[in-house]
Amino acid sequence: MVGFHGWPGACSGHVGGGQSGLPPAQHFTAARGSTELAKLDPAQYVRDVRTEVAKVTWPTRKETLITTGLVLAMSALAAVFFLVVDQLIALGMRGVFGLG
Repeated sequence: MVGFHGWPGACSGHVGGGQSGLPPAQHFTAARGSTELAKLDPAQYVRDVRTEVAKVTWPTRKETLITTGLVLAMSALAAVFFLVVDQLIALGMRGVFGLG
């Protein structure tokens, strides 16, 4: 199916890579055995969200702290690396062009 501006599948109604070919509202109701348009039900949406959130495996406090520490350490290491590279490039430019 060719969608928006000729890109294949760009506006085909696929949600999350689904292959049903139905528009999003019909895609969700099709899973429940109906092909009519889905009715907006905020209460059902909240129940579905709570069900999905309950399935999530959340990291422990220790895992979060370790991961945060690693991210900060790697960021600092990258900053030092690029500082050194920048200084070496600046030194090379001063040597070649006599600037600075």
